Amino acid sequence: MPLHLSKLKSLQVLVGAKFLHGGPCGWRMEDLGEARYFYGSLSILELQNVVDRREALKAKMRDKNHVEKLSLEWSESDAYNSQTEIDILDELRPHSNIKELQIYRYKGAQFSNWLADHSFLKLLVQLSLRNCKDCFSLPALGQLPSLKFLSIREMHRMTEVTEEFYVEVSPKAGVVFDEAELFTSQLEGMKQIEKLYISDCNSLTTLPTSTLPNTLKTILISRCRKFKLEVPVGCCNMFLDILTLDECDSIDDLSSIELVPRARTLLIVRFQNLTRFLIPNGTEALDISYCENLEILSVACGTPMTSLNIFNCKKLKRLPECMQELLPSLEELTLSDCPEMESFPNGGLTFNLQLLMIDNCQKLVNGRKE
Repeated sequence: MPLHLSKLKSLQVLVGAKFLHGGPCGWRMEDLGEARYFYGSLSILELQNVVDRREALKAKMRDKNHVEKLSLEWSESDAYNSQTEIDILDELRPHSNIKELQIYRYKGAQFSNWLADHSFLKLLVQLSLRNCKDCFSLPALGQLPSLKFLSIREMHRMTEVTEEFYVEVSPKAGVVFDEAELFTSQLEGMKQIEKLYISDCNSLTTLPTSTLPNTLKTILISRCRKFKLEVPVGCCNMFLDILTLDECDSIDDLSSIELVPRARTLLIVRFQNLTRFLIPNGTEALDISYCENLEILSVACGTPMTSLNIFNCKKLKRLPECMQELLPSLEELTLSDCPEMESFPNGGLTFNLQLLMIDNCQKLVNGRKE
């Protein structure tokens, strides 16, 4: 028999609880409603077992003022009614103190109005919407005043952005975008976002760096097979803390200084077709790994780089020339699994180098022995 939480009379605090609804080992929504001692994070699973709005209301989610992180999760199910799912989500509205919210596998065709209420979700910092396969539009997330991290994944029917999404620049209501246009248009309206993660988006071909919010500090783009970097239109003042580009197979040449957005830490990973790379200005730390066709590595003038790590670049034969002049601040250099690397550049390495690690670079080692 499931444990009835209301009978735990002496329990005062329950932190990080997972509430499994329904089934022989699960709890009732009434049990959740009677529990008033949840603190911190709360996860409610198997919400497909909730019958209707009245049952969801029994959870009394609005009374749980100490819950700051909430996860609402449905499991896969073929038997559901879209309007009923919307009604259920309506009644699962949390207290306004919520700071992090995750919604997984929700079955409704649209989200509840409270998710777009910027006066209610005024403290919400992080929002994750995942695998809500029947949703075709987004709520007005661009108006949430404290939102800094937004993750939208596996929502393939989402095709519409209404004018309410935007804060300043609003397209006409009901404009239909394809997947990539939808994504990039949303970004232009989000003026406070700091981190952006994009993965497995095969329709994304470019990123409008000149119109991205200047609050962005971290960008990760992974497994976007058609994505290419383009020279920004107009002035681009964005300077990131971390930029990671991973498995962007359409990129074969990064030899223009204007292509790569400036970032203090730059990670280039698994570019199968990349042959040329120019280290851009402003880069302080660079990791290049598993770029097996990379042949030419060069560096722009005035790059304050302190760390350079190169792993599994099978065709790379040489480091950038004139490293003493172009990379005078370099302190750490790692070379690993670069079998064609033959020698250090003419003039040698930088005088400030403090750490040099060489692993499985046989030609380079043999050349030094000679």
